[in-house]
Amino acid sequence: MIYLTNATNSDTDGDGLNDGTEILTYLTNATNIDTDGDGLNDSAEILIYLTNAINPDTDGDGLNDSAEILIYSTNATNPDTDGDGLNDAAEILIYLTNATNPDTDGDGLNDNVELLIYLTNATNPDTDDDGSLDGAEINIYGTDPIDPDTDDDTMLDGWEIDYGLNPIWDGDTSLDIDGDGLINILEYSLNTIPNDSDSDDDLIPDGWEVDNTLDPLNASDAQDDFDHDNLTNLIEYNLGTDLNDVDTDDDLLPDKWEVDNSLSPVNDLDAYLDIDKDALTNLQEYFYNTHPLDSDSDDDGFSDGDEISAGTNPLDKNSYPTPPAPEPESILLEISILIVGIALAAAIVVQGFLRRSRPAEVPSKPSKQLPPAPKNSTKNKES
Repeated sequence: MIYLTNATNSDTDGDGLNDGTEILTYLTNATNIDTDGDGLNDSAEILIYLTNAINPDTDGDGLNDSAEILIYSTNATNPDTDGDGLNDAAEILIYLTNATNPDTDGDGLNDNVELLIYLTNATNPDTDDDGSLDGAEINIYGTDPIDPDTDDDTMLDGWEIDYGLNPIWDGDTSLDIDGDGLINILEYSLNTIPNDSDSDDDLIPDGWEVDNTLDPLNASDAQDDFDHDNLTNLIEYNLGTDLNDVDTDDDLLPDKWEVDNSLSPVNDLDAYLDIDKDALTNLQEYFYNTHPLDSDSDDDGFSDGDEISAGTNPLDKNSYPTPPAPEPESILLEISILIVGIALAAAIVVQGFLRRSRPAEVPSKPSKQLPPAPKNSTKNKES
């Protein structure tokens, strides 16, 4: 047999293997540094990589030994490097998965199971883009990983799962878990939180914000004043007033004025009350700018109602009603009464004086009376 090797060089091809060893032991070509043409030195294949130096695809997985070792970092002696049940070449060239990781997308499912059983995308952890991992959908929630809305209730499975709803029961669309006035399907469409009545934490429930054209995801609108009545939206909510109407109860009294004066901005009857008893209704007090809780707004001693009746200013303490001049008849009557009074007083004084100046009478002594003379008895006459 002729080997055509260099009789003066023990390693004719310089591959690190003795010509005799190549020819007689490894059956490699002693005149070719890479017998199988796979891009790997025969010596490296035999001594380092433990691949077959006369077979460019040692493990028969469809990948050149050199490509497996130097490019893909797969095991050139194992057709399924990561043990996921898929051939290395198929993972790399067909499925585009990682041949060294059995769960390429990290969703909790083996690449082989995803591709061949569940028909999910082994390179996308959430094949149906519903917000829930494929592995969790299959192993925990029982949802369909290739259907974003398993129960067909128009709410994504992942959204239902995240907020404690049931992704395989369509009856929860009409529930209002957080009691904010919005059913779950509305919360989903508005992107609010179905188990938090105040998604933006502005102290106004989501439902009230939606009903009153506020943004349930924007906390700053709680401090807005849409109707310019000097009551913020948050205050309007707490009062139960209409944030788009300056006079909620339509009693012609602005909400803010009623609030400032302890009236009810949602009760139109208080416009006709007279709380301070000054003969002016609260509506009149508002019109005249007087104080509905103070009968004498300017503290001039005259009630607001009296001043309005007299045409004076109830807000100016220097403006107050002047007592009317008495009629002539009234003056004569008053003078007559005064004269009579004086005359009576004078008579009483004179009478008293006369009584004090009259001398007291001396009582007369009683006269002595002799006792009556005794009558002559019959006996004396006889003698």
